[in-house]
Amino acid sequence: MPSIDLKDLASTIVQSVENYTTDIADAIEKEVDRTGKAFLRDTKALAPVSNRKGAGRYKAGFKIVKEDSYGVIRRTMWNSKAPHLVHLLEFGHVKVNGGRVDGKPHIRPAYAKNVEGLPERIKSIIRNGG
Repeated sequence: MPSIDLKDLASTIVQSVENYTTDIADAIEKEVDRTGKAFLRDTKALAPVSNRKGAGRYKAGFKIVKEDSYGVIRRTMWNSKAPHLVHLLEFGHVKVNGGRVDGKPHIRPAYAKNVEGLPERIKSIIRNGG
């Protein structure tokens, strides 16, 4: 075990804490990226496809955007091609001439499968030191 001079002890401790913090932050970012990609993949797999011209446009429109800032790691999924359809297809809607179209949940099941366990996985990363 290497010896540390007493006058260098404080700087060595600070450097060790900085390394630990960086390792944890990197591991958390990787886990958030992995979770976001899995959420996107499952949402696209469950998304309904129309039988009209341009079928698959809605499904192909889902994207993940990085929105990181100091101390915050965030991934946001949105539909770039048909954002106005997301809530209508997820929850259902009323038809113009009466009646109702049932929703086809595709975001909530993908979220439940992938994102709900993220806090526990982050706690595990922190407990294991990255």
